[in-house]
Amino acid sequence: MWLALRIDHSYHLPVTSGVKICDSLNHWQSTQNIVGASDSKSRTCSGCHAAVYCSPKCQEEDWRKRHRVECNSLLSEYRERKALSSWYSHNVRTFHLSCIRHAYATTNFLWNVVKGRQSCVVDSRIVVSAALACAESPYRFNALEEYAEVTTPLLPQHKLGRFNEIVERFRVAKAHPQKAQNGVSFQSLGLVNGAFRFGDIELNYVVLLHRRAEATLFGEQLNFEVEGYVTYTCEIWDRVDTCPSPMLLYLKELGVEGGFEFGDTTRLYEM
Repeated sequence: MWLALRIDHSYHLPVTSGVKICDSLNHWQSTQNIVGASDSKSRTCSGCHAAVYCSPKCQEEDWRKRHRVECNSLLSEYRERKALSSWYSHNVRTFHLSCIRHAYATTNFLWNVVKGRQSCVVDSRIVVSAALACAESPYRFNALEEYAEVTTPLLPQHKLGRFNEIVERFRVAKAHPQKAQNGVSFQSLGLVNGAFRFGDIELNYVVLLHRRAEATLFGEQLNFEVEGYVTYTCEIWDRVDTCPSPMLLYLKELGVEGGFEFGDTTRLYEM
């Protein structure tokens, strides 16, 4: 069922670096200043067996705002995938989200520097698509509007509300109070579409990452927390770039072309 992942050292992520899953989109705001909040045991919704919460408070909040309209549909999805032995469990999601956070955080300075080159790019919201099972072209960069337009038709109706809320949070996010030494602004939030091959389908995570207050330009993965996410599946498709995204075209304008790979960050940073 599994294909090899291309995520640098993500194979060897320490246990302590695992993401704490909570499906409440208000989890970060309600627990960031509570000592021991991350130590609570997660529990699944008894109605759908899909949604996971860290506390009764988060579950109650999410039920009122979102989950009550999606619970029955998630139960149907759960039963269908269990019957096909293709259910992505709590443990699978924890691993995948940890890998996405690692992949984004260890290279995030690249797109922060790129966005700082020109005001029109700074004002744009760039979504990072990370095909974490693709050896040819693991990263793509797209404007938020373009990404939302392409992705929305792939989501089932019961997940659109959560997806739209994540997209809107990213769209209106303010800049992080810290800046790099060269004056480049950080974004307080990052939006990543992480894709994994899962049997004969592609499992995608739309992940909103929150930059912690103590973040640095070359920060490690624990400078980020998962503020929210939503999953969707689609057919496996070829991610080799036959048509470059707007951000790749912008890199070409900067003179970064030819054999450049996104793992080679020094060349871009020193321009």
